[in-house]
Amino acid sequence: MQKEHFDYSRDKIFVYPLITGLLAASGATAFGTAHNPPQDNNVWFRGYDKLNSAFLKIEKPINVRHVYLLTTEISELENPQLLEFKTLSLMLEPKENSKKIDLGKIALYNDNTLGEKRTLYLVGPYVFREKH
Repeated sequence: MQKEHFDYSRDKIFVYPLITGLLAASGATAFGTAHNPPQDNNVWFRGYDKLNSAFLKIEKPINVRHVYLLTTEISELENPQLLEFKTLSLMLEPKENSKKIDLGKIALYNDNTLGEKRTLYLVGPYVFREKH
């Protein structure tokens, strides 16, 4: 993040799915909520998408320079199906120098993945759209 000139006082990170420990370890601040579980058949996570989307909508551009996405779901950026990514696409737009950085493989350990390896990406920077 230092290489990307991340400003810990004015930049934020949206994390998806359930990789809140990486956000905490980075020392960065969450954009929206830090707990963004996948919306699948897990009964425990039903409705989180609406809650997380509501938290995204109350984020304001005051004191936020850039937003980065820390995610394993890179396909959601091109064709958002999940409510959280739809909300993000209405609020944010990539800067001209926005890029997708492959951070390597990560084993996810939550209710549904149990060690499934996925590629982790840091994507951005994004800025608020003029009208969101």
